[in-house]
Amino acid sequence: MESVRLGDDRYFRLVSGLWKGDRQPLVPCAVLRSTNFRGDGLLDYNDVPRLDVNANQLVQRRLEDGDIIVERSGGGPKQPVGRVALFQAQGKEAFCTSNFTSAVRVVDRSAFDPRFVTFYLLHLYLSGYTKPLQRATTGLRNLDWTAYLETCIPAVPILEQQSFADLLGGTRRLGHLNAAQEAVFKAIKARAMRELFSRGLREEMQKESEIGLVPQSWAVERLDRQAEVISTRMSYSQLESRVPCDANDAIRVLGVKVSDMNLEGNERVLSRSALEVPVERELASRSCAPPCTILFPKRGAAIATNKKRLSSSWTVFDPNVIGVRSKNQLDQEFLFHWFQMFDLRTITEPGPTPQLNKKNLEPLLIPVPATLDEQREIVEILNAIDEQVGLHKRNGIVLQELFRVLLHSLIRLASQSESAVPAREAFAGSEVVV
Repeated sequence: MESVRLGDDRYFRLVSGLWKGDRQPLVPCAVLRSTNFRGDGLLDYNDVPRLDVNANQLVQRRLEDGDIIVERSGGGPKQPVGRVALFQAQGKEAFCTSNFTSAVRVVDRSAFDPRFVTFYLLHLYLSGYTKPLQRATTGLRNLDWTAYLETCIPAVPILEQQSFADLLGGTRRLGHLNAAQEAVFKAIKARAMRELFSRGLREEMQKESEIGLVPQSWAVERLDRQAEVISTRMSYSQLESRVPCDANDAIRVLGVKVSDMNLEGNERVLSRSALEVPVERELASRSCAPPCTILFPKRGAAIATNKKRLSSSWTVFDPNVIGVRSKNQLDQEFLFHWFQMFDLRTITEPGPTPQLNKKNLEPLLIPVPATLDEQREIVEILNAIDEQVGLHKRNGIVLQELFRVLLHSLIRLASQSESAVPAREAFAGSEVVV
């Protein structure tokens, strides 16, 4: 298979960026910056500055639909310079790209589809291709532009390019649609909680309370009357030093740190942790927190993240975690859903290291429906919405992986050409991350 250099002006034209003009005549223009790169080969048009630019320069540098923007300066230790994104015209408004970037325009679209070229360059970037092309100066990382223009694009037949671009683009659109649906269900959950915790399900008249309107039959009580704020008798370090029990009745105990709340799959129910140890059942029942305990951070900046998790197993807390267990007249999951809408920052003790202690939690006023039946009906509604959020989150992971696999298949296209990518050895073993 033949290949074509990115700097070959028979197929590609380079379009420079610009910034605010200082010579008349000036005209308005939307200027795309590195912050508008989404990371998936597209641009975010929500925060684009409108500047007055030099009219004469804009004539030559105005972007056209299908231009490929390349980041020439920027990046950092965890984000190499060289990101790419496809420009899609936004009506008749004039767009250009900033002077920290340049655009590559496909001038022979019978030979190359701009979408295919973008995906190919995106694959190279995610494979680490631009890392050895970085030149660091005064904190910024500059792309060796001369070397980058030596990059060769495989001259795949145009119909194959279009087919591949359609497939990748369709997968990406599904991912965006799925993310939008997840956001809708999250918004539905937020609205449902506001309505359910103030109106209930029995169409009752409402009454004023210390926490706002609630149904007439509901009580408003201190948290310590309806729940216990707990730590665990066994410490995290004690669990860490235990020899795993191999008895038949041993149960899995999770050692919980705040960082475990961030693990994939732990977004709502904490089902795994970095520390997991089999412990004798009798010891666990005496020294650990039981399943379905509500967990959240109690020290440091993590409190402000408002993470709350429901444990799925017996747990032991490290000193930065605290738990809450409801008593008999309050459903534990009802309390968990209420906590999801409560801002922990409002009861945090300020200072160099913010603190959230038992004395801050116990006076909290919470709404308590008159019957466990109504509490559990509310839980069923909110759990059903959570299931939809979780479904879309899982779908998003699958679609992201599919996009990565399809993008990675560009390697096979490139490998069919001996000269498709200069210095392929420099990045062939790099991990692809999307």
